[in-house]
Amino acid sequence: MEIWKEDVENVVSDLIEGEMMLLNLKVGNYYALQGSGVQLWPALKHGSNFSTLLNALALAFPDLTKPQLESDLEEWMQQLRQEGLIIPTQGEPWEDFALSGDYLRPGLEAFTDLQELFLLDPIHDAAPDKGWPAQ
Repeated sequence: MEIWKEDVENVVSDLIEGEMMLLNLKVGNYYALQGSGVQLWPALKHGSNFSTLLNALALAFPDLTKPQLESDLEEWMQQLRQEGLIIPTQGEPWEDFALSGDYLRPGLEAFTDLQELFLLDPIHDAAPDKGWPAQ
């Protein structure tokens, strides 16, 4: 069972005024999650798999067909993988989440307008035992 998780080495994510924003520090792009992707992201932040996410969607939205949910989810996760936002990992899927509200197809909107700025002035990590910047 393949577990996917936010690439914590290269990705920063935060919920800002109801919008889940992600920043890929490696390439300098930032992203806005759309639709049900906002509610699915916490599971991927902790580590989850396709079937756990699909089952959560099917349970929350029983009026929708499983093949449609599966197609929407696969397309969204493919986008996340292509943009380097999630990576495969080991472990058990995080299942402590529930979806609510109306179903909106999960989406990912990419922004490249600040790419040069992010890459010019990277965010530096501070290590508790080494100080800043960590090397």
